Amino acid sequence: MSRPALLLGVVCTTLLACSLSGPSPDAGSPTEPSTGGGVPLAKSTPSSGESAPPATVPAETPTSAPSPIPTQAGSTAAPTGQDIPLEVVDLNPIDQGEGNGVAVFGLVRNIGQRDLSYAQLTVQYLDQTGAVVNSRIGIMACTVLPAGELAPFRVSFPEGVEADAERIEVDVFWREASPDFDWKRGGMEVVNTSWRTLPDIGTYVSGEVRNNSAERIEQVNVIILAFDAQGHFLGFGDFADESGFDPGASVAFERPINLLEYAESVARYEFIVETKSGQ
Repeated sequence: MSRPALLLGVVCTTLLACSLSGPSPDAGSPTEPSTGGGVPLAKSTPSSGESAPPATVPAETPTSAPSPIPTQAGSTAAPTGQDIPLEVVDLNPIDQGEGNGVAVFGLVRNIGQRDLSYAQLTVQYLDQTGAVVNSRIGIMACTVLPAGELAPFRVSFPEGVEADAERIEVDVFWREASPDFDWKRGGMEVVNTSWRTLPDIGTYVSGEVRNNSAERIEQVNVIILAFDAQGHFLGFGDFADESGFDPGASVAFERPINLLEYAESVARYEFIVETKSGQ
């Protein structure tokens, strides 16, 4: 049985669809975690004739990441009896300069009904004949992906793979979280955020993570998403702390977002906060 995969035309807005061979995983019972692979794809693009508004200073109170504007997309049917819970909503391939290859930053959304604890993305560059030029595997940069929410990923290709390749193909494998999975979104709040751009270095994002809950939190992960004025995903950075936080406790952070080519295009940052509470 085949599972759907995706084709993205980087230099055009028409999205193609294809299928990859492979077994269809068991969707599992309502209480059992399940796995699978293959996703529909939509890429965010600005509206025709729309001009980019000037960058603004981000609000101190974090907001959820915007829903990208999808282009027209085709997709293949899901394996019989199995709903596909992941959708790739944006991709940003970046040529990192001579000797550094290409980095592909992307966003996936959980369009299923259950939390996911794992997502693996196989990203392939294809030439005009459809032959695979190179392939890399990346893992979503989150510990948990609740239904309806976003997670970023990044893969790196070696030198010799062009950033403006004719197509990108993405195949996704996922795992649902078990009922007793101890990570969740929220529990701590990001406040007092700001950013500064340093020439030839990139952008540094700073802020504070504060425990506004009534319980002790043992670990916190902060994923920082960068968007341009049209809502196109550019890249991300992350911060983690395992020192433990009683109610009211906080910790400051400052993390780089290494997007030299796009530093001046960043108009907004959004924050994903993951927490693991004490037992």
